[in-house]
Amino acid sequence: MKTFSSLCVAAGLFAIAASPASGAELKIFGSRVTKMIVEDIGPQFERATGHRLVVLTDVAAVMKRRIEAGDPFDLAVLVNFQTDDLIEKGKLVAGTRSDIMRAGIGVAIRRGAEVPDIGTIEAFKRTLLAAKSITYLKEGASTIYLERLFVRLGIAEALRAKTIKPETESWRPATWNSGSL
Repeated sequence: MKTFSSLCVAAGLFAIAASPASGAELKIFGSRVTKMIVEDIGPQFERATGHRLVVLTDVAAVMKRRIEAGDPFDLAVLVNFQTDDLIEKGKLVAGTRSDIMRAGIGVAIRRGAEVPDIGTIEAFKRTLLAAKSITYLKEGASTIYLERLFVRLGIAEALRAKTIKPETESWRPATWNSGSL
């Protein structure tokens, strides 16, 4: 999947470089995964084109706000519904959109903890309800999905008090080894 994503991003970067409006520096807005992919393929692209890649990263919601505010960029890697909204607002050109990857949501537990049963919807609900704490980004791409899912499962209110929503990916709880789900 990473190789396929890298090839798709590379194709997009080469298309940008071929554009008469491109300059010596190409500014890319995206998430941490965007930066990882560009770090992988960027040096080859830079050697082949002479363009320098500058990746600005944050959660997609923050990057979307930067675009709405008029911050200049050459390529934006965003979540599909954010891209749709920016196209509708005239901030992105519809014909330039290309879906290049999918991301899943995972569950992680501390080392040595018992692996939770999430094999069925009911088991997943029990695991969430039994967890000491649950953490996901305040504005991460998965936040909207998770919050809607928790409502559909009927457990949103029960999870509210034990849910931690940090502002950034670099956040680490003071009690990291305490057994958060």
